[in-house]
Amino acid sequence: MHRPVLLELNNTKLSDDEFEDRCFTLLKAIGFKKVKQFGHTVNPCKGVPYPDGEAHIDDDIVIVYDCKNSSNFSPGIDQNEKLRGYINNTKDQYKEKEVYGIFIAKDFNQIQGSEFLYCSVSDLVYILYKKLKLGIEFDLLPMRKIIKKKYPLSQR
Repeated sequence: MHRPVLLELNNTKLSDDEFEDRCFTLLKAIGFKKVKQFGHTVNPCKGVPYPDGEAHIDDDIVIVYDCKNSSNFSPGIDQNEKLRGYINNTKDQYKEKEVYGIFIAKDFNQIQGSEFLYCSVSDLVYILYKKLKLGIEFDLLPMRKIIKKKYPLSQR
């Protein structure tokens, strides 16, 4: 019997591409208005970097995400610069929208005072659980405040 793909997100044997694919599936399942996957699915153009994807909360907010298939992830200067570049490229594409950056990983080291959001896969799975529990009453609008204020995502 094949295990559901979302249950494998913390599997240490997943390749980076498999982890990215599962994060994409999870974001779609949560119900973002539009989710696009780039990353390993896009043929790299000369000099044009791609994030792993983007998720639209609504018509006004786009989240550019970068998946990190690691535990205790703590971004270095290079990863921050890449995400910043992805955000700037996305802002050029969606001039009328607010664009934010988020790192998605298995879990993180303690990170404070960053310009980006950090979301563990267990936090995303918990959001999916809340969606399933609330049914049609589930709404992503509270995510607007979390993203704009850069509140840490948690299961509280």
